[in-house]
Amino acid sequence: SQFAAKTERCHLAKEKIRQRLSGPDWWDDMPPRPKRMRASTYARWKAKFELQERNLDDAFIEAFWYRWSLLTEAA
Repeated sequence: SQFAAKTERCHLAKEKIRQRLSGPDWWDDMPPRPKRMRASTYARWKAKFELQERNLDDAFIEAFWYRWSLLTEAA
């Protein structure tokens, strides 16, 4: 994964968390807390999941501004 793009690494990390908590049936949302899992453990996994979502948002904004700057320079 070290040669993957930042967005691909974020998607992989989110997928690992989803599989750890519930399995592959949850597509892009954070799965609900499984039975028998402590609330503090779930909160830790949720924080990791939200960090990856913020990283994806930052990468999207960065790509948008890069492309937008190229369009404004050409005009």
